[in-house]
Amino acid sequence: MISKFSVNHPVATVIVFILLISLGIYASLDLSVDLYPEINPPILLVSTNYKGTGSEEIEKLITRPLESVLSNVGNIDEIRSVSSEGASQIIIQFVYGTNMDEAANDVRDKLSFVKNYLPDDAEDPMIFKFDPAMIPILYLVVSGNRSPEELRKISEDIIQPRLEQVEGVAMARISGGRERLIRVEIKQNRLEAYNLNLTQIANMLRGQNIQISAGSITEGNKNYLIRTSGEYTDIEQIKNTVISYKTTGIKNPMNPMAGGGDTALVRLRDIAEVYDGLKDEEDSVIVNGKPGIYITIQKQSGKNSVKTADNVIKRLEKIRKEVPAGVSIEVIDDTTKIIRNSLSTVVSSVISGAFLAVLILFIFLRSFKSVIIIGVSIPISVIITLMLMYFFNLTLNLMTLAGLALGVGMLVDNSIVILENIYRYREKGAKEKVAAILGSQEMMTAITASTFTTICVFAPIVMFKNQLRMLGELFSGLAFTVVISLVSSLLVAIFLVPVLTSRYLVISTRMEEPLTGIWKILDDKLEKFWTGLSNKYKDALNYVLRHRKITIIIVFLIFLVSLFLIPIAGFEFMPTSQEDAVSINVELPIGTTLEVTKSVMTQIEELAKKEIKGYKDIIVQSGRKGFMGFLGSTDSNKGSITITLPPFKDRIDNSETIKEKMRKHFNDFPSVVFSFGTRQIRRNASPIDILVKGNDLKTSRETAEKIKDLLKNKVKEVTEPAIDLKDGLPQIEIMINKDKAYSLGLNMYNIGQELRANIDGVVASKYKEGGSEYDILVILDREDRSSLPDLEKIFVVNQMGKMIPLSSFAHFEKTTGPIKIRRENQTRVIHVTGGLKPRAKLNEVELKIRKLIKEEIPQEENIIIEFSGDYAEMIKYFLKFLVIIIIAIALVFGVMASQFESFLDPFIIFFTIPLTLIGVIWIYILTGEKFSIFTAVGLVVLVGIVVNNGIVLVDYANLLRKRDMSILDATAEAGGNRLRPILMTTLTTILGLAPMAFIKGEGSDLSQPLAKTILGGLTVSTIFTLFLIPVIYSIFSEMSEKREKRKEEKRRKKLEYRKMILSDNILVNNENI
Repeated sequence: MISKFSVNHPVATVIVFILLISLGIYASLDLSVDLYPEINPPILLVSTNYKGTGSEEIEKLITRPLESVLSNVGNIDEIRSVSSEGASQIIIQFVYGTNMDEAANDVRDKLSFVKNYLPDDAEDPMIFKFDPAMIPILYLVVSGNRSPEELRKISEDIIQPRLEQVEGVAMARISGGRERLIRVEIKQNRLEAYNLNLTQIANMLRGQNIQISAGSITEGNKNYLIRTSGEYTDIEQIKNTVISYKTTGIKNPMNPMAGGGDTALVRLRDIAEVYDGLKDEEDSVIVNGKPGIYITIQKQSGKNSVKTADNVIKRLEKIRKEVPAGVSIEVIDDTTKIIRNSLSTVVSSVISGAFLAVLILFIFLRSFKSVIIIGVSIPISVIITLMLMYFFNLTLNLMTLAGLALGVGMLVDNSIVILENIYRYREKGAKEKVAAILGSQEMMTAITASTFTTICVFAPIVMFKNQLRMLGELFSGLAFTVVISLVSSLLVAIFLVPVLTSRYLVISTRMEEPLTGIWKILDDKLEKFWTGLSNKYKDALNYVLRHRKITIIIVFLIFLVSLFLIPIAGFEFMPTSQEDAVSINVELPIGTTLEVTKSVMTQIEELAKKEIKGYKDIIVQSGRKGFMGFLGSTDSNKGSITITLPPFKDRIDNSETIKEKMRKHFNDFPSVVFSFGTRQIRRNASPIDILVKGNDLKTSRETAEKIKDLLKNKVKEVTEPAIDLKDGLPQIEIMINKDKAYSLGLNMYNIGQELRANIDGVVASKYKEGGSEYDILVILDREDRSSLPDLEKIFVVNQMGKMIPLSSFAHFEKTTGPIKIRRENQTRVIHVTGGLKPRAKLNEVELKIRKLIKEEIPQEENIIIEFSGDYAEMIKYFLKFLVIIIIAIALVFGVMASQFESFLDPFIIFFTIPLTLIGVIWIYILTGEKFSIFTAVGLVVLVGIVVNNGIVLVDYANLLRKRDMSILDATAEAGGNRLRPILMTTLTTILGLAPMAFIKGEGSDLSQPLAKTILGGLTVSTIFTLFLIPVIYSIFSEMSEKREKRKEEKRRKKLEYRKMILSDNILVNNENI
C-alpha cells in the first residue's frame, strides 16, 4: 500500500524529498563541527583552603571529614583527593548519565552539614564543575620591534579586549612579559630610623587612595551626589603621601603652647624609592628563539570550536590594523586544524567510497539509469541523516563521520534489492507502474527485516552507554549516525526508488532498449564474465557439498589457527593518532629558580632544532601554571616546549618520530622529569599506571621508587617512568616561641602578615591610569631580603605600638616543605606511571611488568599494589563489549527467527558470526594493526551486517525446497541465483570502507581499526556464507528431513496399528453376531 501510494502520487513524493533535501542542506551548513563528540565528564571539584597548614594536617582536618560525608552522595563512581600545604582538593567522579545539577545540590547539602565540624579559620569549601571548554583552542604569538613588556601592554590594552568580544570566545589569557606595577622599595635601615614597618606604610597608602561617596544634597530642583576625589592621579602624589609624623624637638615660635617641639611630616619619598616598574618575572615565552607574548583562546562551553576559531582569525585581520606598526599577531597553533584535516580525510574517504560503490553497481547492473537511481539514493540518504543529526544536537566529528562512512556502503543495499526486483518484473513484461508497485511491495518486508537486524545491534551500545562511560559518549554518536542513515536509506528505497523507476527514470529491459556498438560489446563481455563466474561458483559449491565433512574440518582448523595468531597482532586500549603538534612537559626539582628552568629549556630547544626535520614553530614556555598548565599559581620549576608541524602531506618527521628522537636525549638531564602532552581523548593520562596503596607514605614511596627503577632498567618498552609523589619544597621554617610572643604582646596573625610583607611585599592599593589598574607594591629593597640574616632584622609592632625584632621570639631552621598526599576512595595512593614505545604491545608489556613486580618487589605489610592503566581498562571494557555482542546476537536471532518462523534457520546463519574473526585477525596482522576498543565496536557492527547475506541465501533455498526441489539441488541453485546480489551488496560495503581503511591522513588512525575490522570480517564471512552456509544448511536440512521422516514413520505405524486394532475389533464383533 505504501509503495502504491507513492507511485500513484509521484509529484507529491518528489516534492517531499526536495523539501527534505533543502532542509537537510540548510541544517548541514549549520551543523557543529568538532574533533570528538562533546563529552562532559560528570566531575565536581570541591576545593577548601586552610592557609598555613601542612599537608598531613589538611588531610586529617579537612580532606578526610569531607570525604567521609561526600561518600554518601548518590551515583558516585570514584572519589580522589589531593592534600597539599594550605589546600584540599577533592575530585568527585559520578556515574555517567547522572544529573549534575542534582548532584551539585546534593554535594552542597552535605557540605553545609559538615562545615561546622571544620576548623574555624578554614575557608568554606567551594564547588567547581569540570568543563572541557577550559582547554584552549587557539594559541597566538605577539612579536615585534619592542620589549616583551611593551608587547604585553599592547596585548592587554588592544588585543585581549577585542578577542574577548568575539562570538564564542570565553577568555583570552596572556603569558610572557612582565606586568606593570608601581614599586615602593624601602631600605630596612630607613624603616628602623623612622620606627615604621611595611604593614603600617601599606595601610597609610590604602587609606590615602580612596574615593568615598558622602551622600547627596538637594539644591533647587536638582539632587547632587557628594563624593571625595582622593584617588591618586599620578606617581608624584604617591611619593608625597604622608605616612608618619615626627617631632623635631624645636619649639615653633608661632605656637608657644605646643610642648616638646614641632611635628614634621614624613612623606613616602623620604624613606622609599617610588617608581613605575614591573612585577618579578614569573614565566617567559620564547617563540622560534625570540621573546614574545603568548595568548591562549578558550571557547565558551557548548560553542563550536571550528566556528569560534574562524571568528577569531577573521577578527585578527581588523586587530592587526589597530596595533602599532612593527607589531605582528600570528596564529602559532590552531588546534582546530587537526579537526578540519581529520574531517577532510574522513569526508574524502566517504566520497571515494561512494564513488567505488557506484562503480561496482555499474559493473553489476550495466545500466546508466539504474546506476543513477542507486547513486542518487546515497547523497539523499546522507543529507537526510545530516538533517536528523542537526535536530538531535549531534556534531559532525570523527565518530559520526565514521558512522556515515560505514553507512555509505550499506545505504545502497535496500535500493539495490528493490531495483533488482522491479527490473525482474519488467523482464516478465509488467508495465512501469505495476512493476514498481509489485517489485517494491514484495521485498518491503525482507529489506525492513534486513535493515532492522543491522539497526538492532546498536541498541546494546545505547543501553550500555552509561556503563561504557566516556566510550559510551564517544560511540553513541557513531551508533546513532549508522541507525538514522540506514533508516533514511530504507525510506528512500521504499518511497523514492519506485517513483523514479516508474516515472522519471523508467527502467527498460534489453528487449525494449537493445544496446549497440561498444556498449553492447562491453555488456556481452560482462554478462559472459558473470555467467562464467556463476557457473564456476556452482561447480565449486557442488564439490563442497559432496565433501561436507572435510570442508567443516578445514574451516574449523583455519579458525583455530587464526585464534592462536591473535597475540602476534597485539593489543592497545585506544589507537594513537598522529597529532599536528608535539608537547613536551618538563619538571625540574621543586624549588628550582626560573632562571635555571629557562637555561634547561633553552638546551632542550637547541636539541629539538638540531634533531627534528621539517617543524613549523617551536614555542618554549618556562614557568607553568599548576592546574592544567594555564590556571592556578605559577611553578618556576616547570616548563613546556611545543613543536608544531606543517600540514600532513608536507611533514618529514611525524609526531611519533619526533617523540622517539627527543626521548633519546632525556637521560642527558638526570634531574628532570619529562612527559608528553596529548590532545587525544583518553581516560588514563599514562598507558602504564601502577597504584601503591598504604597509609605509611615512607614505605609506600620506597615501594613506588623500586617499581619505577624496575620499569626504567628492565622494561625497555616503557618510556618516561615516574611517580607522582614529589619531594617537598625547600623551605626555611620560622620556629616561633609562642610564650615569648604572647609576653611581648604579639599574635600569630600579625607576625605572619609582617613576614609576608617583608619577603614578598604587600599590595597596598591600586593606581588607575587610562582605564587600567596597576598594583602599588610596597616591598623591602632586594638587598635587604636576599639572605637568611636579613630575616632577623624584621620588626613586628606589638599591641602597644612598640617595634619588636623577630629574633626576640623566633629562630630559623632549613627544612623541606610538605608534600602532596593523594587519596583514592579514601585510601592514600602513589601512582607509578609510564608511556609505551610506538610498536610495543600493551598485553605483553603489562604481563611482563606484573611478573617482574611479583618476582622482585617484596610485598610489604599494609602495602597494596594494584594495576590500572590502559590494560586494566581494556580488559574491563572488552568484557562489557562481550556482553554487548551477546545481547546483539540475541536480538538479531529474535528478528531472524520471527522472519523465518523457525529456530533452526537463524542458528545456521549464526555460524558465520564467529568466523568473522578469521578475517579480522588476518587483516590486522597483514597491516600491523593492534586490537583495541575500536575493534570491539567493529565486531558489534559485524554481527548485524554479516547475517544479511545468509538471510538472502537461506530464504531463497527454503523457497526452492517448497517447490519440491531436493536439498542439495535447492542449496546449489540458491547459491548460484543469489551470488550476484550477495557480491553486489558486499562489494559496495567493502569498497565503500576501503578508502577509510587504507588511506592515511590526519584522523585516520582512529577510524582505520573500525573500517579494517568490518572490511576483513565481512570479506571472510561472505566467502563462508557462499560455501559454508550451504554445507551447514544441507546438513541441518537433511537432519531435519530425517527427523520429519522418522516422525512420519511413527505416525504411519501408529495409524496402521490403530487400523489393525480397529479391523480386529470389527472382526470380533462380526463373529459375535
